Amino acid sequence: MFNKPWSEIKRQPLPPEVDARLGILLTKIDDFCGGMLYVHRLHDPHTRPTSQHFFGRAADIHILGMHVLDQFVLAERFSPGGLGVYPKDVWTYTPGLHVDVRSTDVGRRWAYRGDGEGGRIVMPIGKLFFKHVLSLDD
Repeated sequence: MFNKPWSEIKRQPLPPEVDARLGILLTKIDDFCGGMLYVHRLHDPHTRPTSQHFFGRAADIHILGMHVLDQFVLAERFSPGGLGVYPKDVWTYTPGLHVDVRSTDVGRRWAYRGDGEGGRIVMPIGKLFFKHVLSLDD
């Protein structure tokens, strides 16, 4: 499921590979933001086997019309297990979030940034994180 509003996706039963807790989390976020939540990726069996996407516990999302820092703060309100910020989603080229319902390493927060060579560097939350996130385009 790629690049669809959550309100459209949730009309159908979720595939059994998607953790029900993820559906609940996405519905809470979508309800809070007035139906503006878009989902880019849920379960992905083609990713590495350590990824939360592999287990159906993660989604890459963005909230239409909202700066990525505001998206982060809004998602944080619902205490996802993991929460990451992406400067540009690989499917939409817009800043967005990774949210997951992991059971281990709960509370993990991070931001990805390009390293200038097409790679990614993970930054922990701190001054550098907020400086980076505030510099992202809407």
